[in-house]
Amino acid sequence: MNRALKYAYDAINGKKLVNKQIKQACQRFIDDLNRVDFPYYYDEAYADKVINFIEMLPTDNREQLKLLDFQVFLISQLFGWRTTNGGMRFKTFLYSCARKSGKSFIIASLALVYLFLEPGYSKQVLFTAGSLQQAHLAFDKAKNQLQNVSRVSSYMRRRFKVTSEKIFDTETDSFAVPLATNGTNNLDGYGADLAVMDECANISNKVFEDTKKVLESGMIQNENGLLCMISTAGFNMTSSFKAQCDYACDILSGKVTDDRYLALIYSLDDPEEVYEPKAWIKANPILANEKIAETMQAKIQADLDTATKQGDISNVLVKNFNMWTPGRVDAYIDPANWNKNLITPPSIYGKDAYIGIDLSTRNDLTSISWLIPLDDLTYYADSFSFIGTANGIERKERTDEFNYRLAAKRGECSITELESGIIDVDAVYSWLMNFITENNLNVLGIGYDPWNSNNLIARLEKQLALPLVGVRQGGLTLNVPTRQFKDLLLDGRLKHRDNKLLEYAINNAVVKLVNNNWILNKVDRMSGKHIDPAAALINAYVLGMNYFDEQLKNKERNEYFESDEFSF
Repeated sequence: MNRALKYAYDAINGKKLVNKQIKQACQRFIDDLNRVDFPYYYDEAYADKVINFIEMLPTDNREQLKLLDFQVFLISQLFGWRTTNGGMRFKTFLYSCARKSGKSFIIASLALVYLFLEPGYSKQVLFTAGSLQQAHLAFDKAKNQLQNVSRVSSYMRRRFKVTSEKIFDTETDSFAVPLATNGTNNLDGYGADLAVMDECANISNKVFEDTKKVLESGMIQNENGLLCMISTAGFNMTSSFKAQCDYACDILSGKVTDDRYLALIYSLDDPEEVYEPKAWIKANPILANEKIAETMQAKIQADLDTATKQGDISNVLVKNFNMWTPGRVDAYIDPANWNKNLITPPSIYGKDAYIGIDLSTRNDLTSISWLIPLDDLTYYADSFSFIGTANGIERKERTDEFNYRLAAKRGECSITELESGIIDVDAVYSWLMNFITENNLNVLGIGYDPWNSNNLIARLEKQLALPLVGVRQGGLTLNVPTRQFKDLLLDGRLKHRDNKLLEYAINNAVVKLVNNNWILNKVDRMSGKHIDPAAALINAYVLGMNYFDEQLKNKERNEYFESDEFSF
């Protein structure tokens, strides 16, 4: 059994400690090997050739290089899978792990394989990052590897010309260069065979999207073109790279099919694992090297001890354990806690329901969220929003740092069709009426902000025999529900489906203290990051927070009236 396949089986069988996403990646690898009528094949001999080539490269101290099993698994998948005419199967590769886990070495190795082994002439390898200094990290690693080879090979000295800013292969007229992404003009004119976007979590959304678009368009006719997005996690929960990581997780879980996208994400499964040193290898696969582990584990422990004493481990979670976190002590709900309560949507037909509405101004969202009490004493939460486009949908997506058009395809929102870009109140009213009717909901209350109401509330009041309740947005009204809502989630009694727009709103919400009362606020009041679906959900919870207590009281009353203790 080859090393890549053994790694996959060992990970699935628990012989190697890996996180959920890597187990899924291993299962995907095995499943793909067994697929029939699959338009790709696995060339084990070529994968081994690539592994042998990398392990022949001299190290700085001229020791024999031995790749770790996780590195073999990564490289074997990238270069072993081929199309029927011999090209690369994968067009996109997302790789994420904790810092100091050898990302630069992986990038440099991929570059040298492209220059040396992949067929073709005039090949281009681009090392890109948010700054030229960052782009140089992996480029310089590749340059050093070549210089080490040149010391022992006169052939290599003749074949390659190496300068501070370029590696040039005289035999195939190919080159590798480092480039900064601080302007896409730096990337115009290139047609990369291999394009690397390094430290993607530190790149702004606009620069990320523009860079990705330019690089992909440059390699569109290149059968062997590969875009690599490589980074440790970050603090921006609405970043473009975070969205790519979410998409990658959907592929690994089988929710989305994309046979030309390879994803390997090494991270902890739970924040509590930071206090379990044996689990650290999940996010730091380089710890499989015992020599490295001796010093690296001590450094991680020191970082964790310092952060724990300071009362904020968010930086350690991100950098040392590759876990996305808002990095704010006033963040309302931690993303890991939110995602723990993810479920498949249950049937809500005929159920009791509490509905919350957060109405919009010109550039906000109008959001309708609902809470459904379930039979197991839990609540099910979900949401739907209406998006205004007063300044154009593309500009709004850039400003808000969220892809509304993709969310609309997922059924999470509707984008206004009015030429003015203003939200169509008629459309909101029709959607809500249809939602209630189609699900035969027993609506026990509709909560809304009376200070920001519009004619939607007036129409509901006239047309529906439903309890409309104004929910004042001050601390006296919202403090207890806002605190209890979070406790409900932490206790595992608030469930929700994978609604990315609702998750986006939750991640943007921070706690504002007003006379020691909790009120939800935007993470940055001047930004376009919205919390409307979350605010609507709190409005619903204000009405439904005592549902199960009331049900219990009613049951107790009924049992009393049916008992012998009660009689006329």
